[in-house]
Amino acid sequence: MNIKDYEYVVEIADQGSISKAANRLYITQSALTRFLQRIESEVGIPLFYRHGNKFLLTSAGQLYVEKGRSIIRTNYELDSELKQIALNNSNYIRLGCGLGRMDQLVGEVLPVFYGLHPNFRIKLRTFGSPEMSYMVETNQLDLALLSGARKSSNLSYIPIGKTCAALAVPENSPLLNEAIQDPDFPYPVLQSERWLQEPYIRVNEGTSSGRIVSAYFKSKGVSPKVVLDADHIRIAIKAVESGIGNSILLSVPLKSNTVRYCSIPDLNFETYNFDIAKRIDYFVTPAVDDLIRIILEYFV
Repeated sequence: MNIKDYEYVVEIADQGSISKAANRLYITQSALTRFLQRIESEVGIPLFYRHGNKFLLTSAGQLYVEKGRSIIRTNYELDSELKQIALNNSNYIRLGCGLGRMDQLVGEVLPVFYGLHPNFRIKLRTFGSPEMSYMVETNQLDLALLSGARKSSNLSYIPIGKTCAALAVPENSPLLNEAIQDPDFPYPVLQSERWLQEPYIRVNEGTSSGRIVSAYFKSKGVSPKVVLDADHIRIAIKAVESGIGNSILLSVPLKSNTVRYCSIPDLNFETYNFDIAKRIDYFVTPAVDDLIRIILEYFV
């Protein structure tokens, strides 16, 4: 047995489902099924029985998971303490953020940080919020900027602000003159649909913004005047800044006004938390504290 064997079995038990556990572990469902078959063959007794679509623990499985949690916790504590000592000694921070915020982080936040701590090294990685949350939990990242991620009891969260779906427009867009303030909406509201006739930047449906927008246009039975397909939010924001067109995005709260946002009345503007996540046991050095402070000062 290795530590990953225990982690996989515990995840199946927690989720009660092979498919849900596979999504959480970022492996295929078939690979996780083969893994469970191998483990049960090695221990010589089933660890789960099926009740409908649920995977429930047998008595042997309950014992395995109980002891497995203890082994995982001990291994994690040892790994975390050793890595923290090594990282503190090497002036090294592992930081995660989404692609939509990478330009601002690199262009505005990090230069200020390096002005205070020129000898520090930061490893910057870009992933989706669910994956980054998992990476912070499993000690692969020290800090991560997360939007709307599922909360974990193993992490602590420093709130930065809120984000929601809105129409991003250039700072000089005539649409801003038409938008009106409404206390029921997070941004000035566009009452007319004239924006549908303007050039539009479409974001890939693999992103959260892309999925929201695709559902919105399907519900309205309309298609925007697409001039650019963007794989990532980062590309869409740059295109809006350049005046190429408008785009519906999960808003990126910034002090910069190069991109402005308008609310659309029939667009679902459910708000999501925008946080800095770190492990509960993560030791915050003065340099890390400075980085967090600078992020909070830059993002609204």
